[in-house]
Order: sequence, then C-alpha cells, then structure tokens
Amino acid sequence: MGHPEIERRSAPRKRVLKAAKIIFPNGASVMDCIVRNVSDVGAKLTLPSAIGLPEAFTLLIDADDVQHTCRIVRRESAAIGVQFISKPWDFQAN
Repeated sequence: MGHPEIERRSAPRKRVLKAAKIIFPNGASVMDCIVRNVSDVGAKLTLPSAIGLPEAFTLLIDADDVQHTCRIVRRESAAIGVQFISKPWDFQAN
C-alpha cells in the first residue's frame, strides 16, 4: 500500500488559472506563463519551456495587478515551483 503524500509547503495553496508574465532581471526579457496554484509564500507556474529561465525573477499576475519577486524552488518539464522572496507589490493600492 502506498503512503499518502506528505505536504511540505509552509502555506496551503489555492488552485487558480491566471495569466502572468515572468520578467527577467533588468527587464532583459519577458515570458508569458500561467499561474496554476498560489499561496501567500509561493506558486506553481506552467510555461512553454523553463530553459534559460533565471533562478530569480519578477512575476506579474495580470488579473490581480500584483507583482512578486520570486526564486525557483522546483523544476518540472513544463512547470516550475516558485517561492515569493518579497512582499507583493499591489499596483491598485499604490
């Protein structure tokens, strides 16, 4: 019999389907992605390819007008797990 998967995340994630943009350091490039789940401390993103993606970048979630500085904590074939390393910048509040 298998064992139930152990939850290792520090905060529960909520399933979402939101368009977002990965902004490379210094604005060198922008890549579209989809946010699949999100919490207060991180998210899972799907994208066409993670090749050439920097370890840290800015994530802009279009629908929420929120921006996070992120670092990659997990890589899969067409998805990455990121940890938010800054508090979100909310464009509507500023």
